[in-house]
Amino acid sequence: MEPLRRSCQRTACRPFAALRCCSSSTRPLLPWVAPLQAKSLEQLQRRRARLQTLLKSLRWPVNTHFVAGGHQYALPCRAGKLQADPVTGKLGLRATDSTGVLYMAGFFDGDGCVTTSATDLSSCTLLITQAYDRCEALLQFHTSFGGGIYSNGRGLGARKPSVHWAIRGARVQSVAFQLARASVLKQAQLSIVAEWPKCNHARQALACTLKELKQHEHNPSSPVSSWFYFTGLFDAEGCIKVSSQSATLRLTLVQKNGHFIKRVWQFLHEQQPGQWTVTTYQSCYTLNCSRQEACRHALQRMLAHGLTVKRKEAELALKLTAANWLTTRDELSLLSGNQSKYRRLDASGATRAARISSLSHWARRPKHDNTQRALELKQLKLEHDIENRAAQIATLKQDIRRLLDIGAQRIV
Repeated sequence: MEPLRRSCQRTACRPFAALRCCSSSTRPLLPWVAPLQAKSLEQLQRRRARLQTLLKSLRWPVNTHFVAGGHQYALPCRAGKLQADPVTGKLGLRATDSTGVLYMAGFFDGDGCVTTSATDLSSCTLLITQAYDRCEALLQFHTSFGGGIYSNGRGLGARKPSVHWAIRGARVQSVAFQLARASVLKQAQLSIVAEWPKCNHARQALACTLKELKQHEHNPSSPVSSWFYFTGLFDAEGCIKVSSQSATLRLTLVQKNGHFIKRVWQFLHEQQPGQWTVTTYQSCYTLNCSRQEACRHALQRMLAHGLTVKRKEAELALKLTAANWLTTRDELSLLSGNQSKYRRLDASGATRAARISSLSHWARRPKHDNTQRALELKQLKLEHDIENRAAQIATLKQDIRRLLDIGAQRIV
């Protein structure tokens, strides 16, 4: 492990080995890095690429726990054997009311999966997979329906270890029946599981039907009619964003099924007329809300209707002001996943982006001599690119060291 650590540290530290503090007539681009004007953008890009390759080769240690509500629980967590909370000492199966089922049906429609075994069609399986440190919803499914929470795979690089809630066997039909009554997108699949036949020939035919219902062309028959359902769906697939250029919120929800996203939009249009739009990119449909009052109203409604996984993010977003814009944005980034972690602008980057946007606006005005502004804009964009690469390198180094400290091993 020590040779690996030394090798990784040499590789990780190389991007900053030649960056020495020196005097300069211009301001330093970053307070913690020497002036980078002498370093080409291409050099920084190569260094970033080397660190990204190294990070992708680091496999996380075997995961032994999951995190929900700030507490750790041991894996595997089998049905009826959930460990008591170390603080309260209490945690048991609870009755599932109609509002709870609506929330969980929305969450299952977002992140759930109905599967059958290729070799054993005696029963179906309901699955939900989440990152190991965002398992509040999985815990709710476990305490409401039973089933177990199990490790789903070790992490690799920026991808965290994952765990899944699964229920199969005798209880799966009862759980599918409850979820099917409130589901929209996966209602047809859950209805099939709730009435799973004993005849092997009928099972094979229904297994094929389940595959067909997973296609994006499937048109669900039920409407979206509850904030509890939408809250569960948003908890699974929604995103709360703060602009990199101003103190503005944006709510998004991405789906590949256009028929389903239309039904979600119809519900939101009834609740908040004219506030939500649908855009398409490649094969995905995105629900967008960018009007500030509408965003705040939607977040308040979701908090009142059981928002769980993204509760802290929603509470932070509701406190957003022009004074705390940058700090709120940074805090939100710490609570979100790693999908765009190395492309996300830090506070300094967001400030530069706002300045670039302002200069770009002036440079496009035809009635003024914008030669000086154009030169300043070009220089600022170059500095912006260089500082972004330097910040990304620093983040990569930090993540590599953290993984090595917890026992990650390099895959050769």
